[in-house]
Formats: sequence, C-alpha cells, structure tokens
Amino acid sequence: ASPQSKRDSTYENIRPSMVEDGEEPMVGDTMVYNLETRHGKVIQGTTKAEDGFYHGREIRNQNMDIFYAEHAAYTTCDLENPHFHFEMNRMKMINEDKVVARPIILYIANIPIFGLPFGVFPHQKGRRHSGWIMPTYGTDARWGGYINGLGYYWAASEYFDSKFTMSLYDRDGITLRSQNQYTKRYAYSGNLDLETKQRFSSSVPDQDRDIYNLGQNRQSDYVVRWNHRQQLR
Repeated sequence: ASPQSKRDSTYENIRPSMVEDGEEPMVGDTMVYNLETRHGKVIQGTTKAEDGFYHGREIRNQNMDIFYAEHAAYTTCDLENPHFHFEMNRMKMINEDKVVARPIILYIANIPIFGLPFGVFPHQKGRRHSGWIMPTYGTDARWGGYINGLGYYWAASEYFDSKFTMSLYDRDGITLRSQNQYTKRYAYSGNLDLETKQRFSSSVPDQDRDIYNLGQNRQSDYVVRWNHRQQLR
C-alpha cells in the first residue's frame, strides 16, 4: 500500500495517517506499508507521544515497537511553528522504553542554543519519568535577552528525584540550580537545593555587560538550602 497526500475540492491537503488501537495517529505526506512483513515507511511523518510531538523526514519501523527516524525533531510546543524544538540527525524510539538520538541540538526561535553528541531518554507512558524542562525566553528592558528555566528532570526512583535548571540573562549572568527531593515512607523526607550564580560585578556599567565577557569581571554567589523532616513513631 502506498497512500500519498492529495488535495480535495477546497484545495486543502489531505494527509494519510496510520492508527494503532490505543495509540496516537502517525500522519505524513507519503506512506508505504507491507502488509505481509508489517514494515513501513513514512515521509515527513508526525506523531504525538505523551506530552510532546515527534517529526521525521523519514520514519520506518523495525517492528511495531521499534521505530527509526532520520532528520527528526521533538517539541512540547503545539504550535505549527513551535517556539522551541530539539533536532536530531538520527533517532531510535522504543515504545514503552526509551528514545536514543544523536546528535541533539536545542533550537529556540530557530536559533541553535546548545548541543549534545547523543542522548538516551525514557519513553514510558502513564508514569513519572525523566525528561527535558522547556524554558521561557524573551527580552527584558534591564537584563537584555534571556533564557529562563532550561533543564532536565531526573526521576531516579520513586524515592528520589532531581531537577537541574539553567537561566541565562545577557546583561546579568548565569544561574545553575539543582533541586533534589528524597523520601522514605513512614521514616523521613526532605529536599536539598543547590544554586550558583555567576553574574557581573556591580562595578561593571550596563553598557559593558555582555554574556560573552562574563569571565572577565564577575562575582560568584552560592546558595545551599536543606530541609529534612523526620517522622517519629
């Protein structure tokens, strides 16, 4: 079978889609599927998984649980032109398990921000799992352009989790934060919050502040907060 995208009488694109019971549909411009081998290929395919959207220039399946995508993208923004997304040259998605991708580049407003050579991320539905934390971004009248709250949530176990975030202000500096929570039922619980701020010294005039020059004249601030609650029985 080889369905292709066509136009109807109102000149709007009709995109073919595949639907598995209980799963989000996969839509694309062109689909080829072998009914005997159950192998298929989708050109310019898009699907929704959990709270995000995946797109691939070419998506093919090894079986019904393992998919490969070339020139792929992922975002949690539901706009047609998302504010931010991750791009990967190659991606392997294993249902109810994980996603393996390389390399990974974060784009905000189509501007590359940072990259990783590869990444392995959980892909598990209906339970708490690790994942990216998407930032807010914009321009502040005093501090210039900023990216606030970019990070990663690590669900290590049902007893411990961590959230790592970074905020960057062009004329202020960089803040790195690690928020950790732990618990043991009927025994104790607590949280440990670590924060470091690398910011321009107060002696630097506003017109000379640029994030690229932060290393030349900066001050460092460190904050540690620890709360522990012990249950007495």
